Amino acid sequence: MKKLRVLSCLIMFALILVPNAAFADGFAIYEWSAGGVAMGEAYMFAENDPSLLAYNPAGITRLQGSWFSGGLSYINPRSRVDFHGGSGDGQTWSNDEAPGYVPSLFYVRQQNDKLWWGIGVFSRFGNATQYDPEWPGRFNSYLAKITGLTVQPAVAYKVTDKLSIAAGLDINYIRLEMRKGIPGVIAYKYGLSPGTDVDFQLDGENIALGWNLGFNYDFTENTSFAAVYRS
Repeated sequence: MKKLRVLSCLIMFALILVPNAAFADGFAIYEWSAGGVAMGEAYMFAENDPSLLAYNPAGITRLQGSWFSGGLSYINPRSRVDFHGGSGDGQTWSNDEAPGYVPSLFYVRQQNDKLWWGIGVFSRFGNATQYDPEWPGRFNSYLAKITGLTVQPAVAYKVTDKLSIAAGLDINYIRLEMRKGIPGVIAYKYGLSPGTDVDFQLDGENIALGWNLGFNYDFTENTSFAAVYRS
C-alpha cells in the first residue's frame, strides 16, 4: 500500500510538470453549482451534489436515491481600454454593462445497486463584451456575445465497489452575435456616400450533438482518480 501511494504521488507530480496546451477557453464557464464555485471548481469528487454530472459523470454513483439541484450564476465581465498613439489618443473607455445569467439544473437517480442515470442543463460557454457604438475601437468590435447551453443525459455504472464508468450525450446549443463598424473609406468602394460608416452585424446559431465518457476509481476512502472526456 505504501508503494502504491508513492507511485500515485509520483504520477500526479509528473502530470503537473507536463506542459499544458493553451486551448482557447477564455469564454468557458465552470459555474455549475454554488459548491463548485466555493471550491474553485475543484469539484470532481463532490459529495451529496448532483452537479457532479457536469464535473465527473462517473462520480454520481456516490449518490444514494434521487437528487435535484438548481442554481443561477451572475457574470458581468469588466474591461478598460486606453488609447495611445492612434485613433482616440489619450482616451480611456470602459465596456457597457453586459451581464449574463447562467442557469444550471441537475437531476440524478439511483436505479439500482449498479446503475445510475441523470440529466443536466448547464452552460459550458458564454461571454459578452459591449462598448459604445461610437468608441474608437468600433472598427474592431463594439459587441461580441456568445450564448451557450448544454443538455447532458448520462448513465453511470458501478463496475466494482471502487470502479465506476459513465457515458452520455452532449446536446449543445450556441449563438453568436457580433457588431462592428466598417470605415467609410471602405464603404465608399461599395457605392455608399464618402465618409459614411457602415454598421456590420453578424448573427449565427447552431445545435450540435456530442458525447462524453467518465471514469472514476477510488483507491481508498480518501484517494480517488477520475478522468472525463468530451468530444
